[in-house]
Amino acid sequence: MRKTALGLCLLCALASPAYAQVQTEAQRIAALEAKVQALEAELHELKAAPPQATAQQPSAGPATAAAGDTTQSELDALAATPEEAATSETAAVAAPAADSGGSNANAFNPAISIILNGSYSHHSLDPADYERAGFPLAGEAGPGPDGFSLGESEVSFASNIDDKFYGQLTLTAESEDGEDHVGVEEAFIDTTFLERQLVETPETRYAGVWSGSWDGTRRNRSAQYHLQTNVTLGDRLEREFVLLHWRDVGSHWTWSLDPSAEHRRDRTFGRDLAEWRAAMSARARRTLADDFTAAEFGTRAELYRSSGVGSEFQPDRNGRSLFAALDHMGLEGDEWRIGYSATARVFPDSVERDHVEHFAEARWRTRGGGSWLALEGNLTRRVTLHLVPTSRDNFWLTTAVVDTRLASLGPWSVQARAEGEATRYDLPDSTLYFDYQVARAATMVRWEPDIRWAFELGPRIEGLRAPFDPAEEYGELSGALELESLVRGSWWSLTPAVGWREYRKEAGFSEPFLHSDYAFYALDVIADQGLVAGVRFKAIGSFRWERHVDPAQNARSIYASLELVRSLH
Repeated sequence: MRKTALGLCLLCALASPAYAQVQTEAQRIAALEAKVQALEAELHELKAAPPQATAQQPSAGPATAAAGDTTQSELDALAATPEEAATSETAAVAAPAADSGGSNANAFNPAISIILNGSYSHHSLDPADYERAGFPLAGEAGPGPDGFSLGESEVSFASNIDDKFYGQLTLTAESEDGEDHVGVEEAFIDTTFLERQLVETPETRYAGVWSGSWDGTRRNRSAQYHLQTNVTLGDRLEREFVLLHWRDVGSHWTWSLDPSAEHRRDRTFGRDLAEWRAAMSARARRTLADDFTAAEFGTRAELYRSSGVGSEFQPDRNGRSLFAALDHMGLEGDEWRIGYSATARVFPDSVERDHVEHFAEARWRTRGGGSWLALEGNLTRRVTLHLVPTSRDNFWLTTAVVDTRLASLGPWSVQARAEGEATRYDLPDSTLYFDYQVARAATMVRWEPDIRWAFELGPRIEGLRAPFDPAEEYGELSGALELESLVRGSWWSLTPAVGWREYRKEAGFSEPFLHSDYAFYALDVIADQGLVAGVRFKAIGSFRWERHVDPAQNARSIYASLELVRSLH
């Protein structure tokens, strides 16, 4: 009932023009009351006159129209402030009178979208008496009714209420179990006069990290194990993680087990989120006759639980996976791998999210003479176990990559990479779950005078296409320079980049747009530097600055991770 009342109030707000507050000026009000009384008297005379006399009256001429314009102008002047009234009177003397007929014809002209979802069914057996031995057909598990039926359909209204507010209302209608249902899917009013607001998010926090690992063998080194633990304690973050990897190598079979557990408490940015994760994976690998080709089989189980502030966005879940793969590892020549996995996830708090996910992969790589060519493709299909109102967990995801390196004379070589990604929802919309495609390409010229130094320079391009939401489409062009150093047991990589991203401007829409074009400057840093007494310094950093055409959208982001590692032997 509250949603329906909100929808009706919003629809009334969309359909009502905005009225200014009338100021109290005694003289103008008195003059207006006199004119209203004169109009009421004229109306009584018209009602008292015979119909023939009313029909024989001439149509309103310029004088009547001018009187109406005068009355309207006085109403507008009464609603204006004294400064606005003086400006209006001066402008009225200089500008000719305009025709006021139909001036409010488009006062309420919302954007309307309709999504109809219907079906027709015909069964050889009566759906009401249909049974299947061993399977209960409760609820929607059985066949649907014969004839036409209405699925979940939507009608959406969106419009500017006035110059300061924007509203949207989405109604849904569907037939379920022979009954028709109409409800409010979404209703909101947003402000436009505040323009885009950015929130400053930097937050200072401190933490200490302890990491330890133990490695060992059993049975003449045929069995190997690796135990790793990580503990993080800080003022806002807490994390405990443990992982055991056990591997038993035989003449043809290799068996492995990988149990893990993690607890995390996150109190950053006003949250107090506690998370628990546990997983167990097991796999078996069988080497075939040529010793380079192998078949792999395995299973994995996972558990996730969360509580506290922020857990509403992290639903509890249980998962189970099965996978199989066949690969060939060549010392020289071709390498390839094909694989498939199926994962079922169940959400205890919401059966709407229960789904099965299928994943298929294929990779191929050939090399020789310092050159190589690699092809890779992945396909993901997720489908829910129950009928759901949105397409969040019903989609196809496809990725494809082509990567090559051409060796040239001396220290020079050229490397090129192109990749594409496409997401397609079963029931796409223009708000959250819309189809989109992303394409990226880069060509880098590499100069490697010796094994210690390498330099790469080249352009990059990227583009996104979204037919259901054109405002998200963009094109990006950038250039990058990568410097890599391997000197005295240390490794440094610096990659500065500069570029420009431009969004699509949909015809018929005026500013402010959802996104603003911008130039960006980025720097990525990776370091692994040896210090004294076996201590190593490791760092990963990413810095990005954006300068937008709309200065209100200017942004910068900084990510840095620093570690001191000491190995104990």
